[in-house]
Amino acid sequence: MIFSALLSGTLLPKLNLYSAWYVISGILTLVGSVLMFLISATTPAGNIYGFEVLIGTGCGLSLWVAYSIALVKSPATKATSALGFINVAQLGGGALALAIAGTIFQNIDAVGEGENGLKVQLT
Repeated sequence: MIFSALLSGTLLPKLNLYSAWYVISGILTLVGSVLMFLISATTPAGNIYGFEVLIGTGCGLSLWVAYSIALVKSPATKATSALGFINVAQLGGGALALAIAGTIFQNIDAVGEGENGLKVQLT
């Protein structure tokens, strides 16, 4: 992830194709996530590491890009507001997602174990 973030910071000003950057990042992250979803107990460790590399590369390509784009696209007088908005969106979005996920998982009751595993019911 760190390598792809550095690569992103180096190449984005030269290529100036930030929309394509987000598409490539999303594709890499999606492919890695789907492959990670399909793992089983018999999946080799090398494959799992490769899937993690895909996810990390996709995330790293778009992790800090918004800061550069905001500074280029916003007027100089609004640069601090744009950066503040991105900070709130990135940190607040993660906090909101964790709060929602925590609420959902705390309100799941185990009903019983079926043939395909644990069945759950929201209370």
